[in-house]
Amino acid sequence: MIYLPNLKQSFTSPSLLLAGVLMLSALPGCAIIDAMSSDRSEPAGEDKDVVNDASTEDIGLDTHNEDIGPDTVGEDADASADITDTGSASCQDQCGAGACNFNGECAYPVAISAGANHTCALLDDHSIRCWGDNTEKQLGRSYGLDDLSVPRKVVFDAPLFKPRMVSAGQKHTCAILTKNSQDKLYCWGNNASGQLGTGDTTSAARPKLVEHSASLINEKPLIDLATGAAHTCVVTAHRDSPTEPVSNRVICWGDNTAEQCANSDCAASQLYPGYWAVLDYQSEPRTWLTDAKRVETHGTHVCAIDASNNLSCWGDNRKRQIGSNQSLPAIDRATNPAWSQTDAPEVLDVATGLSHTCALVDAWIDDEPEGVWLYCWGTDTHGQVNPLESDPNTYIRPTRSLPAKAKLSTNIAAGDNFNCLYQSASSNTWCFGDNTFGQVGSALASQRAGNPLGANENATVIDIDAGGSHACALIKNEQDKNEVWCWGNNTFGQLGSSPTQINGTCGPTGSLSSCSPTALQVDFSQ
Repeated sequence: MIYLPNLKQSFTSPSLLLAGVLMLSALPGCAIIDAMSSDRSEPAGEDKDVVNDASTEDIGLDTHNEDIGPDTVGEDADASADITDTGSASCQDQCGAGACNFNGECAYPVAISAGANHTCALLDDHSIRCWGDNTEKQLGRSYGLDDLSVPRKVVFDAPLFKPRMVSAGQKHTCAILTKNSQDKLYCWGNNASGQLGTGDTTSAARPKLVEHSASLINEKPLIDLATGAAHTCVVTAHRDSPTEPVSNRVICWGDNTAEQCANSDCAASQLYPGYWAVLDYQSEPRTWLTDAKRVETHGTHVCAIDASNNLSCWGDNRKRQIGSNQSLPAIDRATNPAWSQTDAPEVLDVATGLSHTCALVDAWIDDEPEGVWLYCWGTDTHGQVNPLESDPNTYIRPTRSLPAKAKLSTNIAAGDNFNCLYQSASSNTWCFGDNTFGQVGSALASQRAGNPLGANENATVIDIDAGGSHACALIKNEQDKNEVWCWGNNTFGQLGSSPTQINGTCGPTGSLSSCSPTALQVDFSQ
């Protein structure tokens, strides 16, 4: 049975906390920011949504489905900016749940990233705001006396560089900053395995530049970014010589105990981006993983999609999460999942969970109708691979999941032991798998599937992402403004609401209070 709870808070009439700083002088009014875009030529033809401003810098995230407005604010002024950056009360009235900046203009989210117990959003003023668990300073804050459920700006020591991509991992966070098509990578939080890429294991409460004399990503364009349990991966443009063509390669660093680096030259804790991912690092000559356009990681395995929509996965394979039908080894080199057909399908999107993987593929079997279909593999202890018949063991090859719901779906996101997907045509959102904290949208832990956003014809889902046991959706409301709504575990305030503020109960007996099976709106105006 699929449980379909109603959304208990209206998308169009959210309760706003209008707390802010009153400016002594009159501020200009807020203006609705129109969606704008321009084409930025990526080295390997990767399409990116961009901001059309003086420096033509692009903003993006994993799914590359954002509604972007023009640049309104330059570099972060100082550390005080992450404490409050609200403007006048009248500005806040016009901004709604959006951020109200000192210059009197509104800022709205354009991308989201959910970590294990924290969440980050990229706003159209080129700012990043994070909230939730900060025990390892993964929010980019050195202080911890304020309400961590309130989104606060991350401050970068990078004059004129503007954030355009953010990825929240288990206990660390990374972001790509851009100035005049020059990219820099900053990371912060836990660094016990070298996942910050700074050449040491010193954790950082503030963003640190990923820079090392032997780093292979210095001064290179960065195409995509993903953070896992204790490792980081990027797709970067590379050429062996000035006369060679550009090829997008994947590089990972940090924890390499499960071969997340995909290169036998990597150390167990690889402290900087030093070695390219190899398709088969046990054979010679080595075959680089090239033409990549997307990299995805969540736990201790990694997957990448290339320009031809082929999927490769590597790393931890104890639960067959990389799709290999090999019984050994427990970890494996980069390989293509063992599809049931001779010819691999075109993979449109991929999501990696803790010990499972899901992919949206273009139908390629003769008896299947046209459309996009969802295939999952790996451990199925909570129905995260096949919600209709959970298997306490594993699926060693891709298995079709929720075919009726997945058809025509646009994006898939995977949490620890659950998944969420949405259909752009209907804006329906479906989640399935582990529901201990209401993360699939049901107040009953026994329910394996649900719709946490309910039915709302006035809202359009733009993006979705899943963390450890919570998920967030980026939507466009009927006023054509973007909002973030989150549901599931709220123990650390990762839903953007105080852990004591709930919308319903969840858990085996309804005893869990720090969670919400229905979506709560994140208020950026606080």
